[in-house]
Amino acid sequence: MRWLLLLAFIVAGVLFRWLPHPPNFTPLLAMALFAGAHIQHRGLALAVPLLAIGLSDLWLGTYPGMWAVYLGYALIVVSGFWWFKGSAGLGSWGHRAALLTLAPFIFFFVSNLGVWANGLLYPRTAEGLWLCYVMAVPFFPATLYSTWVYGLVLFGGWSLLEKLQPQWLEVQALSVRVKN
Repeated sequence: MRWLLLLAFIVAGVLFRWLPHPPNFTPLLAMALFAGAHIQHRGLALAVPLLAIGLSDLWLGTYPGMWAVYLGYALIVVSGFWWFKGSAGLGSWGHRAALLTLAPFIFFFVSNLGVWANGLLYPRTAEGLWLCYVMAVPFFPATLYSTWVYGLVLFGGWSLLEKLQPQWLEVQALSVRVKN
């Protein structure tokens, strides 16, 4: 059953990128953070969002700076490992809110660094880097809002499952670190 849940995350991530949506409004950052926080096997935690991105990119196509997008998602997963490495971090909605806010900023800076580094849109100068970030600002609110919306669904849904069906989560063994 655990594999079914992981597969559902990947399929959902792919579908949400394929289906029409407002620019940058997808569950993938929240999913990456959730994977880092709840999937104990670090390789699997990294694989879930990266497979969702990779599979959807097969259909959407390649683009300059892909490496930075994948790096951004990987850093979000790793931040989930680091931030939630103990029950104290996971038990606090304040910690969750902080990382749900920080994750879009991490992704913004890393992914747009990739846009600038490819040199196709902006000169590889300090001014070009600044301009790249400034031009990306209009896309940031959707990234932040989607991370919050989907993060609340994922983390809130998990908390609800813990309260209503704790034996189901024990059987699934996705996370023994989750304690509320």
